[in-house]
Amino acid sequence: MRSSVTTYSGSIPVFQIDDATRSVQGGFTLDASNLALGTIVGRGTVIQFDEATRSAKVVKTAKVVENATATATAYKVAKGSLFAVGGKFGGKVIASIDTTDANFDLVTVDATIGTAQKVGDVIVEEATTDYVGLNYHEFKVHDGENEVTVLVSGTVYERRTNGIGPVLGAKMPRVIRSQSY
Repeated sequence: MRSSVTTYSGSIPVFQIDDATRSVQGGFTLDASNLALGTIVGRGTVIQFDEATRSAKVVKTAKVVENATATATAYKVAKGSLFAVGGKFGGKVIASIDTTDANFDLVTVDATIGTAQKVGDVIVEEATTDYVGLNYHEFKVHDGENEVTVLVSGTVYERRTNGIGPVLGAKMPRVIRSQSY
């Protein structure tokens, strides 16, 4: 596999690099079936991985920006999530995404996710395995094999990511989720 690093967005750091920063050795081949060609996967995006098959998959997440009731089917989330119509959002199918407001995206699902959401909560597309880490190098999804480097130990500025939250954070016990901005 050929690997190169290209920057696609701003240069604001996502990780604090120190002696505790560790990635899983070697690359993983990304299963990009839940991503459109040309999608930019940023540093700090949650990645589910399998060391036996050397495969990885992006775990889509979004931060809630307005409280939603337990019966809601529409959720206001921070701009920049990787969710797409037809995909999953809290385990429910995404019916539409309205991106016209400059301050948030409105994600509408086919049925309520069943729990109230408050500002700052992180919604995950669906349940994951216990093997998750963070994307280390920003990349653009392209035809062919996409290689991913997964960080499993270190410090991430969580507020600069699409969201990790306590459930996924618990699956990354060696990743410190700094709330500095």
